Amino acid sequence: MQAQLGPPSSVRTEDFANRHDPGQRDQIHTLTYQGLVIRLYNVVAFKKEMLLSVRMTQNYPALLPELIGQHERAIISSLGSPTILAGEVWEYQDAEGNDQMRIEFKDSVVVAVEWNYYVD
Repeated sequence: MQAQLGPPSSVRTEDFANRHDPGQRDQIHTLTYQGLVIRLYNVVAFKKEMLLSVRMTQNYPALLPELIGQHERAIISSLGSPTILAGEVWEYQDAEGNDQMRIEFKDSVVVAVEWNYYVD
C-alpha cells in the first residue's frame, strides 16, 4: 500500500497487552495520509499485521471505491439500505455484526467513509 501512497505524513504506534495472552505485547500502527487514516493491528510475537480500519475523507480511486461526494441515493442504489441509520451516519454490518462500514453524510452527500474489521 505504501508503494502506491508513498510515505505517510505521520505514523503513531500504540503498545498494549494481547487480550488472550496478557504477557504478550501487541501494537496498533496508525498511518495518516491526507484524507486517509489506516490502522493496522500488529501481533508482534507472530510477525503478523492485519488491517483494523480505514477511514477516508478524500477519494483514492486507485485503492478504494470513490464514495466521497456521492449522494445518499447513489449509496442506496449500490449498497442497499443501511443496517443502522443514526441521523447523518449510516452503518452497514456483516451478518455477525463484527465488520462494518460507516458512512457519514453532510446535506445528503458523503463526507467520510470508515471500514472497521474485526480482529481477534
